[in-house]
Amino acid sequence: MLSLARSIRRSFTTDNAKVLSLALIILLLACHSASRYYSDSDSCQWLLSTGRFLENSVWQPDGCMMHNYSRCLGQQPGQQEQQEVVESDEGQLCDWESTGLTQYSGGGVHPKQTGHNGHLLPPPPQCPGCTEEQQRQGGQHLPRWKEGHFYWGLTDFHLFLSFVNIIASKHYSAPWRHVDLFFTDKSSSVQVHFLWHPRTNDDMKKRLISLFNATVKPDALIIGAASWIIRDFRASAKALHQYKENLTSMSASLEGLAEHGEVYWHIQEFNIKRHYQTKHANYDKLTGCERREKLKQLEAVLAAQQRFFTRAHESNENATKTSYEVATLIAKHCKPFTEGEFVKDCMMKIVQNICPEKKQEFTNVCLARSTVVRRIEDISSDIKRQFEAKVVEFDFFSLACDESTDASDTAQLLIFLRGVDSEMNVREELPDLCSLKSQTRGTDLFVSLCSAVDDMKLSWNKVTGIITDGAPAMAGERSGLATLVCNKVSEEGGKAIKLHCIIHQQVLCAKHLKYDHVMKPVVKTINYIRSKALCHRQFQQFMIDIQAEYGDVLYHSDVRWLSRGSALQRFYSLKEEIGQFLTEKGQPMAELSDPVLQADFGFLVDIIRHLNTLNTNLQGQNAMGAMVWMNSLCNKVIRPIDGSCCQNTPPLTFLQKMLLCVFVVATLVFLLLNFLRKLPHRRPMVPDLESLEEKKPGAEAVCGALCRMGLIMVYFYLCDRADVFMKEQKSYSHSAFFVPLIIVFVLGLFCSESTKESRVLNREQTDEWKGWMQLVILIYHISGASAFIPVYMHVRVLVAAYLFQTGYGHFSFFWLKGDFGLYRVCQVLFRLNFLVLVLCAVMDRPYQFYYFVPLVTFWFMIIYIVLAMWPQIVQKKVSISALWYLGILLKLVGLVLLICLFAYSQGVFEITFTSWPLSKLFELNGNIQEWWFRWRLDRFAVVHGMVFAFLYLLLQKKQVLSETRGEALFSAKVSLPLLLLSGLCFITYSVWASNCQTKEQCNEIHPYISVLPILAFILIRNIPGFARSVYSSFFAWFGKISLELFICQYHIFLAADTKGILVLIPRNPSLNILVSSFIFVCVAHEISLITKLLAQLCSKKRSDDFGLLRPPVTERGGNGDEREPERGGNGDANKDQSEEQTETQARTGARRKRRQARTRLRTRARR
Repeated sequence: MLSLARSIRRSFTTDNAKVLSLALIILLLACHSASRYYSDSDSCQWLLSTGRFLENSVWQPDGCMMHNYSRCLGQQPGQQEQQEVVESDEGQLCDWESTGLTQYSGGGVHPKQTGHNGHLLPPPPQCPGCTEEQQRQGGQHLPRWKEGHFYWGLTDFHLFLSFVNIIASKHYSAPWRHVDLFFTDKSSSVQVHFLWHPRTNDDMKKRLISLFNATVKPDALIIGAASWIIRDFRASAKALHQYKENLTSMSASLEGLAEHGEVYWHIQEFNIKRHYQTKHANYDKLTGCERREKLKQLEAVLAAQQRFFTRAHESNENATKTSYEVATLIAKHCKPFTEGEFVKDCMMKIVQNICPEKKQEFTNVCLARSTVVRRIEDISSDIKRQFEAKVVEFDFFSLACDESTDASDTAQLLIFLRGVDSEMNVREELPDLCSLKSQTRGTDLFVSLCSAVDDMKLSWNKVTGIITDGAPAMAGERSGLATLVCNKVSEEGGKAIKLHCIIHQQVLCAKHLKYDHVMKPVVKTINYIRSKALCHRQFQQFMIDIQAEYGDVLYHSDVRWLSRGSALQRFYSLKEEIGQFLTEKGQPMAELSDPVLQADFGFLVDIIRHLNTLNTNLQGQNAMGAMVWMNSLCNKVIRPIDGSCCQNTPPLTFLQKMLLCVFVVATLVFLLLNFLRKLPHRRPMVPDLESLEEKKPGAEAVCGALCRMGLIMVYFYLCDRADVFMKEQKSYSHSAFFVPLIIVFVLGLFCSESTKESRVLNREQTDEWKGWMQLVILIYHISGASAFIPVYMHVRVLVAAYLFQTGYGHFSFFWLKGDFGLYRVCQVLFRLNFLVLVLCAVMDRPYQFYYFVPLVTFWFMIIYIVLAMWPQIVQKKVSISALWYLGILLKLVGLVLLICLFAYSQGVFEITFTSWPLSKLFELNGNIQEWWFRWRLDRFAVVHGMVFAFLYLLLQKKQVLSETRGEALFSAKVSLPLLLLSGLCFITYSVWASNCQTKEQCNEIHPYISVLPILAFILIRNIPGFARSVYSSFFAWFGKISLELFICQYHIFLAADTKGILVLIPRNPSLNILVSSFIFVCVAHEISLITKLLAQLCSKKRSDDFGLLRPPVTERGGNGDEREPERGGNGDANKDQSEEQTETQARTGARRKRRQARTRLRTRARR
C-alpha cells in the first residue's frame, strides 16, 4: 500500500495536476453551458425562479449575485423627514430624482416571475446595514430617474409597505384598507402608488388604459392577482372563464406599459408550484397505479372538506353555510353572540327593499343567539379536531409560552406549538389559551401546560425546546416553567433546551434605555394636554390654526412598547408648536429650551426608532419581496460589475479587445514556430556558448507563455464576468473557518523537512511563513470570517506581516548588495504588477481594486528612494566608518516623520494622491478612501521590517547571534525570558482582539501594536535551534506562489469581485471547494511560472570579459519582497576565500561543459 502511495506521488507531478485541472475546466464548462442552453439563460429568471435557500433562510439564485438596497441617511438625530401619505381615488405622477439608495452585496430573496407568470412572496429578511468598507468606497448610488413613479396592485399591499420602507427616510406603516394609497418622500422626490382593484373588471381595465395613455408613463407596475372574481364564485368554470377573458382584454395595455417600464404580475401559479415542490415533493416518487390511488384519496379528502358545511337537506345548504360564515365573523371580531339577530334584522330590511322575492331564502338563515353559539362551538371543535389529527404525526415539536393579563385582570397563558413531521412539513399553531384564576407561579403555569399537552395527546419525549420570556415564573432556575418542562422531558427520555424569546430580549434591552430626564417631561406634557378634554380640544384647534404637520400628540403605554417610539417621534416633530401652546396656557416647559436635553431627546428619538424598526422586521415577511423588485429594476440601471442578477454580460471594452488580439496573435505565432521547429531536415541553430551571455527566452517560449496566459484569462473572464458558472453568497460560521484551518495546519505539520541553512529567516522559513499565512487568508475570505472581529484582527496581523517581510527583504538586499540599478527596479515592478495589470484590462477593474499590489509596490518604491538617494549607505561603507550608521538611522527617522505627516493630515494625503498621475493609480470609484484606509492601517509595518533587518544584520556582523544548526540563537539566560515574553505578547494580543467591540476602534490601535505578535512569532520560531532547522515543505510550496494566490482568489476562488463564492459544482459545497481550490492552485502556479519567464526579458547581460557580475537571481514571495538566495552566515556581502575558490572552480567547469556542447552541436550540424 505504501509503495502504491509513493508511486502515485512520484507520478502526480505539477504538470500532471495542471493537465487534470484543464480537463476539469473543459468538462465543467461543457456541463454548465449545456445547462444554460437547455434552461433559461436570462439572469432575471435565476433571480426570480431558480435557486435554493441557504442555511440562513436567504434566497440564493443560480448563477448570479443578489444585492440588498438600503438608504444611508446622513441627517442629524431627530431631524424631521419630509414625506406624506394620502388617500385618493386617482394617482399623481411625479419625478424620482437622486434617491440616495446605496447598493451592496449580501442577503437574498425569493422568486417571482415577470410578464403573466407568477411570483412568490419571500421568507423573512435579514436586516443588513452599511458596512465600513461600503462607506469607504462610497457605495453605488442609483442614478437619476425621470418621471420615476411606481404602482402596486391588490395583493402586493405588503410589498408596497416593504418597498416604501426601503426608500423612505423613516419607518412607515399604513392600515390595510380598501383604498388607494399614495406615498411621497419629498427629500428624494419619489412617489409610490398603491391602487385598489380586487377584480379584473372594467374598472381595472380603464385604469390600465389611463396609465398607458398618460403623458408620463410609470417606470414600474406591479399588479396583484385580482382574483376576487374567482373567489366570489367559488372557483366555478364560469368565473375562471370570465377571469381569462378579462385578462386577455387587458393584454394590449400591459404590453404597451411594458415597452416603457417594468410590468410584474402576481398570481398563484408559482405559489402552487413552490408549495408542491417543497411540501409534496414525495408525490413525484409515485407512479402508475400508486399515483392514481393517491389522487383518488386526495380527491376524497377534498370532497369531504368541501362538504363540511353542508346539511342533510339540499335546500338549506346555502342558508346553513351563511349562518356558519356569519358566526365566524362574529367570533373573529369579538362581538356578542346576540349580534347575530341584529345582523339578520339588517339583512331582512335590505332584502325587503332590494329583492323582496328572495325574502324567504334570507328568512331561512338562522342567526339566533343559541344558534351562533352552536356554530362557533362546531367550528372550534372542528379546528381542534383537525389540529389534533395533525399533531400526532409530529416527530418533534417545540413550545413557546407567554403569560399576560387581560382587561378583566385574568392571567392568560398562551401556548404556541411548532412541529415537524417525517416529511419535513412544519406547522405552527396556537393550540390553547389557559386562564389562570389564582396565582401565576411556575408550578401553576406548568400544570396548565401539562393539561394542554395531554389534551392534545402529545408525547413529552418529542419536545425539543421551550421558549419563554425572562420573567421569574417562566425562566426561574429551580421552579420556573422552562426548568420544569426540561425536567419533565428528561424524565420521559427526551432532551429539551430552553431559550429566551428574541423579541422579549430586545424589548427588555429597550426598557433599560429609559432616559428618565427626557421621558418624564415628555410624558408629563402629553398627560397635561390629553388628560383634560378642554385642554385637548384647544390643543387640537391650535394645531389646525397654525397648520402643523400633525394634529395631535400620541399616548405612550409600557405594555405597547412600540408606542414609545411613535409618541417620542410625534412630540419631537411638534416640539416648537407644543412650546408655544404651553406658553400661551401659562405652563411653559423649560426643558424645550435646554440644548443638552434637546441633544438627548434627539438621540432617544432615533435609537427608539431603530429598535422599533428591528422589532417590526423581526415580525415582517415581505421586505425580501421588495428586495426582489429592487434587484430586478435597479441592477439593470446601476450595472455593477460583479455578476449581479438582471443584467446581461457587459460588452467588451477596447482594452479587452486589444488584449484578446495580442493573445490570439501570440497563439498563432507560437503554433507557427512550433510547426517550423518540427520540420524534417531543418538545420538547427548553433547557440554562441563560448560567451557567458545569459540567454533570454526565445520567441517561441515567449509566445507560448502569452498563449497560456490568454487561456487562463479566458477562464478568469468566464468565472467572474460571464454568466456561465454559478455564484453564491458567503455565510460565516465558526466551523466553516476553524475546521479547514485545523486540517491545513495538520497537513503542514506532517510535511516537515530539514532546512538547507539554519540562519534566522532563511529562505525555506520565509516561504513557509508566507505559505501558511496565505492559506489562512484564503480560508478567511471564503468563509466570510470578517464578520467575526477576533478573526478579523488576527488576519490584519498577517497582512502586516507580509508588509513587514517587504521591508525586511528589500532593505537586506540593498544593504548587502548596494545594487540600485534600473534593472533591479524593473524586475521587481514587473513581477509584482504583471498579473494585476493584465487583470485590470481583462476584468475591467481599476488598479486600486487589487489593493495589496499597489500597497506593496508603493512601499518598494519608498524603500528604494530612501536607500538610493544621496548618500547611498550600504554595508561596505559602514564597514569603513561607523558614522554611516548615523546616516541610515536619520533616513529611517525621516521616513517615520513622513509617514506621520501623511497619517495625521488627511488633507495633505488627499492633495498628494488625488493629483495626476497618482490619482489614476490610487483612486477607486472616483475617490481615494480605500487607498487611505489600506495605507493607514499598516503604515508602520514596512518601517518595522526595515528596522528589524538593520538590527539583525548588525548583530550578525558583530557575531552576537549563534546560528549554528541545532544551537539556540542566544544563551540560555537570554533565550528563556525572550520566549516567555513572546508567548505573553501572543496571549495579550489575542485577549485584546477577542475583546474588540468594533473594527473602527481596533483599527486605530492596530498600526502601533501589530509588530508585537510579529516579533513574538519570529523569536519563537528562531530562538530554539531545532525549530530554526526544520520547515514545512507543504507551506513553503504555497509560499513561493503566495502573490499569485492572493490575486487570483479575487475571480477564480471567490466570485463577484470577492463578494461571493464561485460555484463549479452546485448543491455540494464540500466537493465544490475541493475542485475549485485544486483548479485555483494549479492556475496560480502556472501564472507564477509565466511571470518568471517573462521577467527574464528585462534581465541584464553579463560578461566575464568585462568583469561584470550579474546580481544573484532573486525569488519573490506572496508580498512581493525579493531577497538574495544565498547570504553568508555572518551577513557579509563579500564571500570568504574558500567560497571564492569554489565559485571559480564552478565557473571553469561550466565553461568546459559549454565548449564540449558547442563541439557536439557543430559536428552534428556538419553531418
